[in-house]
Amino acid sequence: MSPSHDPQIDVFVSYAHVDNEASGWVEQFERQLDVRLRRITGRRDINVWQDTKQLRRSQNFGPAIEEALAGSRFLVVLVSATYLKSSPYCTKEREFFLASAKAQPQGLSVGTFSRIIVVLTQNIPHEEWSKVLPGTSGHAFHNVPPGEDRIGDYLKPDSEDYDKAMGTLAEELSEALELFAGNAGAPPAEAAFEVFLSHAADDMEALARSLERDLEREGVRVLPHAPPPFEPAEHATSVAAAVQRADLTVHLLGKGSGAQIEVDGDPLKTFPLEQLRIGFEHARSQLVLQPQEIVIGRIEDPADRDFLTQLEEREREPKRFEIVRTDKHRMLDEILAKKAEIEEARRQEVVEQGTLTALVDLYSKDLGNAAPMVDYLNRRSIRPMLSAAEPSMQEFTERFLQSQLFIIVFGEASRDWVRARLEAATKLIWDHELERKIAVYAAPPQKEKKDLSFKPFDVHVAVNVDGFDPQTLEPLLS
Repeated sequence: MSPSHDPQIDVFVSYAHVDNEASGWVEQFERQLDVRLRRITGRRDINVWQDTKQLRRSQNFGPAIEEALAGSRFLVVLVSATYLKSSPYCTKEREFFLASAKAQPQGLSVGTFSRIIVVLTQNIPHEEWSKVLPGTSGHAFHNVPPGEDRIGDYLKPDSEDYDKAMGTLAEELSEALELFAGNAGAPPAEAAFEVFLSHAADDMEALARSLERDLEREGVRVLPHAPPPFEPAEHATSVAAAVQRADLTVHLLGKGSGAQIEVDGDPLKTFPLEQLRIGFEHARSQLVLQPQEIVIGRIEDPADRDFLTQLEEREREPKRFEIVRTDKHRMLDEILAKKAEIEEARRQEVVEQGTLTALVDLYSKDLGNAAPMVDYLNRRSIRPMLSAAEPSMQEFTERFLQSQLFIIVFGEASRDWVRARLEAATKLIWDHELERKIAVYAAPPQKEKKDLSFKPFDVHVAVNVDGFDPQTLEPLLS
């Protein structure tokens, strides 16, 4: 079954080539799963697809495989000892599907079903295969009874145990496919609005917990608290990641500054105030709420009084920083009003710009590094189009012309490769008289400063070698 003729693949079967060599077990598995799904669903157009020997012969991970994976509803992974130790090919299939699924409205799950389904063809311990396939459960297609620790081998296709295991797998997949089809015609569900509610001092703690419960009842996802961790460096890293992810960071400031972080004896190093400082560096939008009955001039602690005075005098940035003094009973309304303002601004941005497409060009081994950025683009209503192989010039041109943004991931790839992609993109812009925004997304590992300059190209460099920071993409997206 060729993905170029039918890109809507129901099930993509990922496996180690050697597991099919001796007996054709994988081919039999694919045929029987196809037949079972047709019988259960009543659909004659069920498409179960496996990569062929011809495509695998050169071990090139090319556009044909990309197209098949990006167009697949579910990935069935045949896990064996060989699969876990096989060439990078299997890893690339798995990582490309993960990144593609995250960029789609359905995400990585449909209802209660994961879009990655594990079939264990040998008795591999859960702790071994779950390292590469976390959050999934396994279907046993091996001949080892429960409780025994030998590795065993795959079930014979004509055995009763195989027939029973295939029936269970096909029933689960048919239900998952039905759910997927039901979601396909509906408009994409918006990702839940996320709020990071920063650590509050003792006098505001009860209010913070009450607001958390109220926000969750309003359908807002409240991100996990910090601390823990309590150690300063780990705390800073954890909070920075939370405020970067959150749509809105909310700080509740009362009379006290909160528990102190033991750093250099600095009285301003408290958890609430340190989280506010981190927010100024990394947050997408911050809302500081203060009870209106607090009079700053009457606060006894001079350090707290001076800090709040400086905060009041700080220049407001409507999109990124706002202070509101209000009654405690109105704070929920203030947060929800800010939420509505942020969501309306995003909707207006989509109306003004139309639906944007971003061509994300990367090495397959950088799919993991690119996943947070791809997820963020999707949250911003920008459609990511991944290119994790070396397409022909014609294929690259077609993808480039379909996109409005071009992002090159500079992670494991060489700097020469990045410059070559910039040259190809620049030539297309000149030849076709296009207007395009281009960015180099610098991902781990660490890079020297000189390697992050790409003159004379007109390109924005978004440095994310220490972890994803959405603010680095704003010059490209604004």
